Amino acid sequence: MSFFCGYRNGTHEGQSFTMPDEFHGVITEDDANRVADRLRKELGREPTWQKVRGQLIRLGRQRLEKRTA
Repeated sequence: MSFFCGYRNGTHEGQSFTMPDEFHGVITEDDANRVADRLRKELGREPTWQKVRGQLIRLGRQRLEKRTA
């Protein structure tokens, strides 16, 4: 299973992608917006949705590890 997550990318529609169910309730669209904003500053351009998704998966794993520690 999976769920949809989205973020603002300067267009009216924004960008969305699916995330694994294990991260439902662990990450939010606010997290996705923050990650995308940070990547824009680092890269100097709009990041790919794959890059944003990958960073969110890392963030989700870190948060899950803290919960179980």
